[in-house]
Amino acid sequence: MSPNGLCAMLRLFLWADQVKFFAVSAIFFGKIAIFSTAINDLLR
Repeated sequence: MSPNGLCAMLRLFLWADQVKFFAVSAIFFGKIAIFSTAINDLLR
């Protein structure tokens, strides 16, 4: 394994980690938005 290939793999892992993080936060904020909309509907 060349140092170049190792660096590329590390970058790929970091990128996948970031994508996972963004996906989880998107789902999380989506649930919060749906939840708060439901509460607003109940309070109206």
